[in-house]
Amino acid sequence: MPDIAQVLKIEMRRLGRSEVLKEFQPLRDEVLELKEQLRDQRKRMGQLEKQLKQVRSPAPVPKLKAVGEESAGKARLGAASIKRHRLRLKLSQRELGVLLGVSTQTVVQWEAGRSAPRAQHRAKLVQLRHLSRKEVKGLLGEVSG
Repeated sequence: MPDIAQVLKIEMRRLGRSEVLKEFQPLRDEVLELKEQLRDQRKRMGQLEKQLKQVRSPAPVPKLKAVGEESAGKARLGAASIKRHRLRLKLSQRELGVLLGVSTQTVVQWEAGRSAPRAQHRAKLVQLRHLSRKEVKGLLGEVSG
């Protein structure tokens, strides 16, 4: 016959476990609810980051028709000529930068003679030489609106 003390110990353990489980069940439910909230918040954050990327996407650069590399390479584009053509078209440095897809500071550097336009920008500058003020304003209108 089993010892009564041993039977009591086993029964106390069983009752203790059931009481602990009763106490922990609300906590388990709360943890599950918090995990669900976290999952929903992560999903929402992903959606917001996607929207932010769309908002921060770079401004569209107007499409200038491609000019052959050889004709752009032969063209003489000095600091003075860049500035002269910009002034002829009545463009600000910022507007010229927008048309060419470069920063205003880059245009300032070109006009000061501290740097020279790369081949892709030389080609666009050559194209701008042959455009009228109206056509250039139209291109700027495409970009802004």
